[in-house]
Amino acid sequence: MRAAVLRKYGAAGSTLRIEPDYPDPAIGPGQVLVRMKASSVNPIDVRMSGGYARARLTSLGIGLPMILGRDVAGVVERVGPGVDRFAPGDEVVGLVVSSEPGALAELVAVRADLLVKKPAVLSWQAAATYPYAGLTTWSAFVNEVGIKPGSLGGKTALVLGGAGGTGSFAVQLLKLWGARVAATCSAANTGFVAGLGADVVIDYGSQDYARVLHDVDLVYDTVGGDEERALSVLRTDGGANFVSIVHPVIPVTDELGWEAGIVKVNAQRQTKAEEQRSKYGRGYFWSMIKPDNAMLSATTAFVAEGRIRMSIEHVYRLEQVREAFARSVTNRVRGKLVVEI
Repeated sequence: MRAAVLRKYGAAGSTLRIEPDYPDPAIGPGQVLVRMKASSVNPIDVRMSGGYARARLTSLGIGLPMILGRDVAGVVERVGPGVDRFAPGDEVVGLVVSSEPGALAELVAVRADLLVKKPAVLSWQAAATYPYAGLTTWSAFVNEVGIKPGSLGGKTALVLGGAGGTGSFAVQLLKLWGARVAATCSAANTGFVAGLGADVVIDYGSQDYARVLHDVDLVYDTVGGDEERALSVLRTDGGANFVSIVHPVIPVTDELGWEAGIVKVNAQRQTKAEEQRSKYGRGYFWSMIKPDNAMLSATTAFVAEGRIRMSIEHVYRLEQVREAFARSVTNRVRGKLVVEI
């Protein structure tokens, strides 16, 4: 099969190469072989191309060569033992997690529980935009913070980084669940983020959100780098929550090795969480994606019904995948970068 293959680490996907005869993936029990139609480039893919999460992968016995890409949109080619929900020819959408061979290839082996049938109303490009970004956000809100869908009426939420794929999904999901939503973005994207439904849009280049906002109930950080400022806008009378998807877990474990690193970061997280709980009665969380089929089905329904709209900034061919990675690393993407396969 053709695949975008990483045989050595390099900045922003610069060492990715399109190989025309990479071995087809084998499928095992509970897996489905999918012939890909489209995928996307997520920030996690760009970071992994430079060696991010190397310690975790090493602990799992995974090394180079590697295929990146998380979002799956394609046609079932074959099903493995124990799979009765799908048959060859079914159009499906889903994702592979970061510890599994990725989707920037003509064929990918996918866990059946991380696939659903693609709604007919969605194009292949649209189907490739939301699984990883959507489930990253859903995991953070539901699995970590414990938010119940639809329970945010009367609450204020702040999304740091509202224009990217994950942030734009979060803005819309929070609105659907009843929140008043504020979001930060660049000046060029203020109109775009307002169009997603954000009630307050803050240009981070000219405004300090900590001067604009106060008594926020939830901060969702997709950017990282300024945690204390984010915490400063939260309510201090109990019940507020901070959750970040950009945290030290992977950098520290890459530096120290998985076992030593995870001990250190767990201690850091526990100390910070206890401080926030004891001083302010609020939650403090670092989130990593924990996808499941119910979550994927719910996000798919929202997208198929048009209640969440994922914007596509640009569509690349597989042969242009390095260009997509180079664009992603600028952190100026509006919506998603799709790769047709």
